[in-house]
Amino acid sequence: MPATKALGIETRIMPVVMHSIAPIMSYLRDKTIDQGDVLSGAIEALGKAMPPEAMADLIKTLCSDEGVNINGQRVNFERDFSGGDGVFFKYQIAAFVLEANFADFISALLASGVLGLTLKSENPEESIGESGGPVSPIQPYAA
Repeated sequence: MPATKALGIETRIMPVVMHSIAPIMSYLRDKTIDQGDVLSGAIEALGKAMPPEAMADLIKTLCSDEGVNINGQRVNFERDFSGGDGVFFKYQIAAFVLEANFADFISALLASGVLGLTLKSENPEESIGESGGPVSPIQPYAA
């Protein structure tokens, strides 16, 4: 996906990811919270972070990208995702496009980002820097 288009999508999904992990972070701090409550809280936060119209637009954008093909043909949203199997299929395609184009971005937000820092702050015996804070992972750079 071209960088300009990816940037537009990244700015749409970043708040959604950040809001959706808040209930999960609460669970990590307090294991007595019911997992069902955590999941429903994450789904509720997702809905608040991205209203249904914006979510529908994002899914259509992801599924209609120039590089998305089904059986060698460019996706036609109305033809490929109407009724029957198409209803769930559009979500599978959207998830695949997110994974193919944004896996590193999303994992940086989760694993080594906010969620990772939360986990590290709960384990103070982990490596710390001279300031007493957690050591930042070394980020590779593109050549």
